[in-house]
Amino acid sequence: MSFWVATESGQTLSFKINEQRQQPGGNRLGGPLRYPHAILLWLKCNQDTLNRRLEKRIDSMLEGGLLREIRSFYNEHNPNKNSFNAGNNLYTKGVLQTIGFKEFIPYLEQFDAANDEQIEAYLKTNEFKMPTEDAVKVSGASGSETQLSVGLSTLNTCLDELKLVTRRYSKKQQKWINNRLLACNDRDVPDIYELDSSDVNQWQNNVYRRAVTIINSYLMGDYCEMEPLKKRIHPGADLKLLHNL
Repeated sequence: MSFWVATESGQTLSFKINEQRQQPGGNRLGGPLRYPHAILLWLKCNQDTLNRRLEKRIDSMLEGGLLREIRSFYNEHNPNKNSFNAGNNLYTKGVLQTIGFKEFIPYLEQFDAANDEQIEAYLKTNEFKMPTEDAVKVSGASGSETQLSVGLSTLNTCLDELKLVTRRYSKKQQKWINNRLLACNDRDVPDIYELDSSDVNQWQNNVYRRAVTIINSYLMGDYCEMEPLKKRIHPGADLKLLHNL
C-alpha cells in the first residue's frame, strides 16, 4: 500500500492519511466518508447467546473438514517441523497468527495426518461430537486406544482455546464499534441502528422488518420510528493520537 501510494501520488502514505484527517469531516482516526449517503445496521445479541452461537459454529467446523484444512496449511507453511516451536514463535507473526490456526499448534506438532484420520473416523461414528474428558480417559484405558484418547484430549483443549479467543474477539469487535463509531461525534460517521438478533424465532419482526423500515425511511427522507444509537464524546477526543482502541 505504501509503495502504491508513493508511486501514484509521489507522496508518502503517512502524508496522505494526515491530509485526509485534516479534511472537513475527518479527525484523528481518519478522513471523511467516501460515500456520504450511508447507514449502518448493527446485528447484536446478548453475550451469552452470542457465546453459544460461536461455540456451536466452532464445533460444526470439525464436520466441515477442520482437521484436513489446518493440517494442509501446517504442512505447506511448516517444511521444517521445528519452525513452529515456542522458541521461534513464528506462528505469532503475520498470517500465521490468524485465529483458528495458532490455537491448534500443540495438536499439529504432536500428531500427524494418520492421527487426524483416526480421530475423524471416531467423530463420524459419534456424530462429530467431541467426547467429555471422562469419556476420553475411559476410551484409552485399554492401552490400544491411548493414542486416540490423547489426540482427542489435545484436540479438545485446542478447541476450547479457540472458543475462548473467539469470545474475546467478539467483545473486542463491540469495543471497536463503540470507540470508533459511537464515540466519534467529531467525524462524519453514518447513523448506526441496532437490531436485536438474540431470538432467531423473532428474526422477521426484530431484524428484517425493522431493517426494511429503517432503509425505506432513509431513502424516502421520512421520519423513522427507530432511532439510531446515540453518539458520545470519547475521553481521548482531544488527543492527536489515540492508541489501543
